[in-house]
Amino acid sequence: MRKICILHLEDSDRDAELTAALLSESGLAFNIKRAVSGDSFRKLLDVESVDLILTDFTIPSFGGLEALEIARSERPDAPFIFFSGTIGEEAAVETLLNGATDYVLKGRPMRLVPAIQRALEEAATKQDHVVASDLRRFQANILRSVTNGIIVTRLDTEVTYWNEGARIILKLHADEVLGKYMRDLNFGAGAILFDELFHVCRESGHAFSEFPCHIGSGSETWVSVRASLMRTEDSRPSGCLFIVDDISERKNAEMELKTL
Repeated sequence: MRKICILHLEDSDRDAELTAALLSESGLAFNIKRAVSGDSFRKLLDVESVDLILTDFTIPSFGGLEALEIARSERPDAPFIFFSGTIGEEAAVETLLNGATDYVLKGRPMRLVPAIQRALEEAATKQDHVVASDLRRFQANILRSVTNGIIVTRLDTEVTYWNEGARIILKLHADEVLGKYMRDLNFGAGAILFDELFHVCRESGHAFSEFPCHIGSGSETWVSVRASLMRTEDSRPSGCLFIVDDISERKNAEMELKTL
């Protein structure tokens, strides 16, 4: 198990030893890097990998709020907890408004370990959400940038996603189709064929077809559509993914060849 690296700003040797003893008794796997002044605090922030910051509120020539401001700037993801015997209620509220994770009074030391555990759990959850959010943004950027039309529907064919490629090919903006059913879109016979393709996909898992669609002001374009059934993590059907290509140029060339 990797040890938690705690940066502890504390000028009192006695209080630093008591804090280390509290953490040892809790069973936490930790490694404390102690700072006794503003200068040593800044240096340790620069060179150490810090999982959590624990500070006294009153350090000679260095205030707790100053330490908090530096930490929020240098290590914004590290939980910050005040462990002090001199912090008043108004000052404690001010620290929370300025970004502190929690505060614990030295007169109530048994609150320290639960506060640290909670802060670390919240930080881990936040990081998971950040990673997931970054991944979703990355995936969304890919879907927006591809030239294919990407359409996602629910099992009842209600449209839930419509990318820029679909807008270019089918001449409908996302806000014109989201929340509507594929069979109700103004594609002429193409709407019926989309709907039929969906039902084949739902039965077999995949489907493919080429057909003409009426788009925009009534013009017609040929499209090839690949459909795939989407499933949840427990393999239940959840919707359908359509990948649409404009094949009008190829179809026109085929018709010209037939005419010749």
